[in-house]
Amino acid sequence: MLEERLPEQAARDEPHNSTFLTADGVAWWMGSAFADTSTVLPAFLAQLDAPKVLIGFLTGFRAGGFLLPQLVVAHFSERWSRKKGLVVFNSLIGRSSQLAIPFLIYFLAGNAPALVLTWFAALYVLASVSEGVNAVPWTDVMAKAVSPRRRGRVYGRIQFWGGLGAFGAGILVNRVLTSPHLPYPSNFSLLFALSALAFIASYLAFLAVREPVGQEGVPARRSFAVFCQSLPELWRASPDFARLTRVRLLAGGVHLALPFFVLYARDELGLGAGLAGLFLACQMAGSVAGGLLWGRLGDRRGYRLVIILSVLAALACPVLALAAGSGFPGWLSSLTFGAIFLLLGLSFAGAWIGYTNYLLEAVPAGRRPSYLGLLSTLAGPTTFLSVVGGYMVDVLGYQIVFILTSGLLALALHQGLSLNEPRLSRRDGAMGETGACREEGGA
Repeated sequence: MLEERLPEQAARDEPHNSTFLTADGVAWWMGSAFADTSTVLPAFLAQLDAPKVLIGFLTGFRAGGFLLPQLVVAHFSERWSRKKGLVVFNSLIGRSSQLAIPFLIYFLAGNAPALVLTWFAALYVLASVSEGVNAVPWTDVMAKAVSPRRRGRVYGRIQFWGGLGAFGAGILVNRVLTSPHLPYPSNFSLLFALSALAFIASYLAFLAVREPVGQEGVPARRSFAVFCQSLPELWRASPDFARLTRVRLLAGGVHLALPFFVLYARDELGLGAGLAGLFLACQMAGSVAGGLLWGRLGDRRGYRLVIILSVLAALACPVLALAAGSGFPGWLSSLTFGAIFLLLGLSFAGAWIGYTNYLLEAVPAGRRPSYLGLLSTLAGPTTFLSVVGGYMVDVLGYQIVFILTSGLLALALHQGLSLNEPRLSRRDGAMGETGACREEGGA
């Protein structure tokens, strides 16, 4: 549940840790922007003549590789009082993979696209899994280093400054992809090089974080089988977690359409390929706005509202895409897709801030890694809906994919409205305990 105070040493280190965790997150967001999965990555894979199913798989694996390893990581790290070392060691693997990609593209993409596609996929998968291994320990470090009442603001600053940097990255992406001085494959090699450098900066910032000692989650070492057998009890012990999981799974339906917004705009509506950079800038502008809005809103009103509004923003995206395909003139289609990517940025920002902080407030502190790992592992397969989406686009067309995505997100919104606000539950529980104490005292 929500811890109101940090230990004394952690409280002294909180300003330092907030600064470097923010710098880490900002650089990470910029690295992600230069290789964005909804704009840059699909455009690059299309240059390699990758089938849409593979485009769907790799764009989905960025999130899927991030989510799927977390349950295993939660098991073996649950008892550790410090988890920074795992992030430091594992990041060397991921950053090395990211650094190899621009060299691969620069030297081989022009002459051996099939070979580049194979090696790119392998390196991209490895880097994505590495990010997933980092997720649980990084979040636990954040939870121990920053007090609950300030955590939303730190997440918001990461989202704001990271989104602002990524907005600039989007403008630069547009310049690179439309520059006559940077033909293919030099243009994409440069973008992936900038991405790798930003991720390295993220790593260096995290090295400076002073991790507080945390409490051990369980008293004894357990096998992974025993650990997995205990997971249903986590579900039963927290109805809030069960409801949150249902919302998260349904909201994952956005991945059915995610990589295909930019391809639909290019292939079906005839919008220029260079607009991918501007769409990315719009998405990052949404992230900037989300950083300003969601963290403060969550700190003041709770993260239930943040989750609901982020799902609503996601729902508007396939609806607007369908509208744009109904005969809009070119200029209006461009504006509509700019709005779609702006809303995607808002939605992703709200999801990142909302789900994580709702969970941190709703579950016992000692079991945070287990709950985080379970939620991420359950949600992980939804990211591979992009593969299904790619197959459906080839067979049934973009419109069917957008209609199904709208239905899943509408169900997610309905479920989101049933979420409880953990702060109100705690307040009611505290009032009940106080009343009981008064009754006992009166007796």
